[in-house]
Amino acid sequence: MRTIFLIACAGFLLAGCSGRSGDLDRLIRDQPSLNRIERQLAWTLEAAEAGPELRREQEEWREALERCLNAEDPARCVADAHAERLTDLQSRFGLTPRGVALHAAARDGFTFRAMGNEPGWNLLISADRCVWETDYGQTRHDISGISYDLDGDSHRYRAELDGDEWEARLEPEPCADDMSGESFPWRVTIEWRGQKLRGCAEPTGE
Repeated sequence: MRTIFLIACAGFLLAGCSGRSGDLDRLIRDQPSLNRIERQLAWTLEAAEAGPELRREQEEWREALERCLNAEDPARCVADAHAERLTDLQSRFGLTPRGVALHAAARDGFTFRAMGNEPGWNLLISADRCVWETDYGQTRHDISGISYDLDGDSHRYRAELDGDEWEARLEPEPCADDMSGESFPWRVTIEWRGQKLRGCAEPTGE
């Protein structure tokens, strides 16, 4: 199942939130990697608890972003502009990518956030649904109809995904991300179509 993401605009002028179906909105909406970084920006602005001044600044930034449509590679231009904007906002407001991701996951009702590097994947999960992004965010699945149970201290989630059984198991054991070296309190294993992906997880706190 392909995921369709609907983000709460929280007053910010982001893709699809202006009421216009312009070329820039379509470019961001139709490319998974741009859709992902657009959501990250929305989450960062929400975590910053932006006031009127920052909201105006964001509107001006969004208008300037339309210049990317005239670039040789519009998608790359949009991605680079978003990355620069994220770095600036996180620095100004003392936010970290990890903290922003946890904030967003909690607001969306997920109880755990997990990630791994085989290749890069991310998982947001609760007892009744999850969002699983693979291939560095290029492929996304919205999984519902989850069967959830506890096996001792471990959490097990099972569902059908594209006709095959999908399972995620979270265990409360120390875990270090094998790329960044960051420490996490949970380990996660995902099994699907003969694959066994391993990574780290943490509760969202809500």
